[in-house]
Amino acid sequence: MKNFLYRIFLFCIPVIIITIGLEIYVRNIPSQYKQKRDQLVANADSIEILILGSSHAGDDIDPNQFSLYAHNLAFASQSIYFDRKLAEKYLPVLRRLKYVLLTLDFNSLYYDHEENRDFFYKYYYDISYKKRQFYKESLLQSFFVYTPEQTLSMIFNNQNEVLVKGWRNKAGRNDEAVQSMEKSELRANGFNATVNSWKGGDSVLDDLEALINLLQSKNITPILITYPNYSTIRSFMDASVIERTQNIGNSLSQKYHIPYLDYFADDSFTVADFFNCDHLNAEGAAKLSKKINAVIMDRESASQTNK
Repeated sequence: MKNFLYRIFLFCIPVIIITIGLEIYVRNIPSQYKQKRDQLVANADSIEILILGSSHAGDDIDPNQFSLYAHNLAFASQSIYFDRKLAEKYLPVLRRLKYVLLTLDFNSLYYDHEENRDFFYKYYYDISYKKRQFYKESLLQSFFVYTPEQTLSMIFNNQNEVLVKGWRNKAGRNDEAVQSMEKSELRANGFNATVNSWKGGDSVLDDLEALINLLQSKNITPILITYPNYSTIRSFMDASVIERTQNIGNSLSQKYHIPYLDYFADDSFTVADFFNCDHLNAEGAAKLSKKINAVIMDRESASQTNK
């Protein structure tokens, strides 16, 4: 029996060593969550524009195109719930902040988190989704946050991108992916499913208004943005939801006297500007960012004139 247990122990030693090695690796990956956080903290005294929102904001807004110092703190599937929590956490250190760009997209008001991303907000930002706990994930990220396949892929591919002002340059274009009716329908069906499965009523809209009020109480101007979608995907998206989103954007703009920039069906963005049917590439991001910068600089000029 002792000999059997000894053999099991010997067998476990390399497994334990490999597991510890994998765990050390994944905990030190320069992920987007870590880079965006560290760059924000390092440049907190310079940041005048903060970009929040989902991957549309994350990919479509290039902070390097702004006249004022901008930082991109948007993430894939980031909800307004987490926009609000991130703002609450970092406003005290962003002493020069003047503008916050907020996402109001097709499904923005119909989800408040994405379960498989909640851990990253807790681990990197100490922000919980409604007190959700992550006991096993905190113990062993290499198995409970990532699958073993994902962990090994990260090790051998080692394709971590270096961000600048929280932004990654999504270069290139794929016209087939942008114009494909089949791919656009699949993508739109995912957005429609998110909308149709939502049971939370107006709770996300309440979060958005609370965030707007918080920013205005600090003399910071919120700017609502609906991002460009190529014509192929627009044809498959629920028209009533599109209309409601636009109506809410216009209503909030009037209520709080803030800009609402609706680029959803802006045909000045051509196939050459898109990475896929609902995300811009680097050239498209530069075009959109310059449009938004022009709006901001007009406000800056008006503000200076009124002084």
